[in-house]
Amino acid sequence: MRHLVRNAASMRKTRRPLTVTYLIPNVRALTGGNQTFLGQADALHRRGHPVTILSRTPRPEWFSSPVRIVCVPRSHALAPYVPTSDVVISTHFTNTHELLGVRAPVKIYCARGDQYVFADPALGTSAVTQSLRELSRRSYAYPGIRFVPNSRHLAEVVAQQAGRAADALLPVCVDQTIFRPLPRPLRGSIVRVLIVGPDVPGGAIEPLAFKGMQDIRAALALCWHCRAEFTVVRMASTPPEIFADVPCEYYLAPDPQMKTILYGLADILIYASHYDSCPRPPLEAMAAGCAVICTRTPGALEYCRDGDNCLLVPVQSPPALAQALERLLADHDLRARLAAGGLGTARQYPREREWDALESLLGRFGADAQRDRAQGDVRR
Repeated sequence: MRHLVRNAASMRKTRRPLTVTYLIPNVRALTGGNQTFLGQADALHRRGHPVTILSRTPRPEWFSSPVRIVCVPRSHALAPYVPTSDVVISTHFTNTHELLGVRAPVKIYCARGDQYVFADPALGTSAVTQSLRELSRRSYAYPGIRFVPNSRHLAEVVAQQAGRAADALLPVCVDQTIFRPLPRPLRGSIVRVLIVGPDVPGGAIEPLAFKGMQDIRAALALCWHCRAEFTVVRMASTPPEIFADVPCEYYLAPDPQMKTILYGLADILIYASHYDSCPRPPLEAMAAGCAVICTRTPGALEYCRDGDNCLLVPVQSPPALAQALERLLADHDLRARLAAGGLGTARQYPREREWDALESLLGRFGADAQRDRAQGDVRR
């Protein structure tokens, strides 16, 4: 292992710096995708690659990295603001078309999936959603743009829906400096049940029922009668709405230090999404030593194994969620066994694995582009 680490470090020292630009529509949004891309940008900067982020919103106060962020007016296209770059990365289907107006050797769509490619039935058929559905479909098919999804599942969905094969995969990994176990109370203490995700149902353009928050609320209502006492801990990027009248500890947009505490002291995480490319909160909970209850989506199966590192339940089934929760509340040994299995899984996905893979594929795509240019010159 030390030999492999030395080799990776040596490769980074000998590889030439790449100038990288990210297109992130709303850099202030507290989403898993943004956390991923901001972490990547900071890691590339620290590894010697100049990085710029173009966004429609100003720098968030909580992002302390020296990475340059440029706020582009909403009335302007992003492409003219892209500095001279070796690599330009789109992070959302609504701005991938901007890459067509960019001159750069390497252009990449780093995809995390969207509601349209997953055919969310709640989207309806309005003119706006039809337009967005078409924009999503085209984002996977633009010529000259590399498609890099974050999971095998998303790669398969896009291949089926758009006929586009992935150029590479960039795995979902976890920052284990933030998500790590903390000393938990003694056996017999009140169990803390963590629920993570937006607390609003969304609207016609972006319905959020697929996050499963209503399912979790219904499951909790089924569990209130059980003999085991537990505390609900709610962590969200929005003020309470779905859980407004549910007794719970509610934490709005906690900073990384508070996330460490909330995850590290939780005993159980419930995650009930109806679909995902590859869900992040269950992996974060595993890294923190929580026992995980998760819906059996194809995206979750990227790393979730029923009875080994989590309990998997059917999608949109509050009774199954309630049954799994009651089972874990009553069985401390099962919670401990799943938590141990989850820790073992999380160790396979450190953030450095993602950053190494990103740096490697950027170098490979750059070398491919250089070779293609040389071959074009020879033909001419």
